Amino acid sequence: MLTHLSLAEKAQAYLECSGTFHVSFARLVLRQCSLTSACCKYMMSSFKNNQSLQSLVLSFNRRMDGGVILLCSALAGADCSLLVLEPEHCWFTSASCHALASMLCKHKKLRYLDLSKHIIGLNGMLTLALAFFSQRRAEEVVLKKKSNDSVGMHIRLQGPE
Repeated sequence: MLTHLSLAEKAQAYLECSGTFHVSFARLVLRQCSLTSACCKYMMSSFKNNQSLQSLVLSFNRRMDGGVILLCSALAGADCSLLVLEPEHCWFTSASCHALASMLCKHKKLRYLDLSKHIIGLNGMLTLALAFFSQRRAEEVVLKKKSNDSVGMHIRLQGPE
């Protein structure tokens, strides 16, 4: 059985042709696929009640706030087994952080989240940190100062052993 599918740099054409997006893989890589907020609506239905998907890589797509909010609402209401979510460098801002925090508090199975290279600012970081600490889910939150004086955030969630 195929457990890993990488559509890196190719998923946009697949989405345009199929109109739907069905996932039956443990790991799905949609890295640098030119996915936008509009593409997210096609992917959302496949995440609900999906017990096979454990790792989703969405790095380097321009989903921006609208796409992240759609993704978070789908994952928050889903009964899925997602353990790893990597939306690195997807052009979202602090406007997405309330939806992201809400999803993370509801989706207890998630163990790894990469939020590096986003423009979420101090308000976004505080929103996420407060959600994690109120749930006592964050083993570590590492804030790194970038060379251009902005702050990047990398969060690793560790679940019970």
